[in-house]
Amino acid sequence: MKYALLSDVHANLPALDAVLGEIARSNDVVATYHGGPGRRRAVA
Repeated sequence: MKYALLSDVHANLPALDAVLGEIARSNDVVATYHGGPGRRRAVA
């Protein structure tokens, strides 16, 4: 069981798409979290 943590995401959409694609292809990531200024959000 793994968790994905995304943080400090700015204007690099191709890199974000690549990371999200890797997360989607992974079979053991159970939740994705975004940590940004004033935001704490979990996406199952």
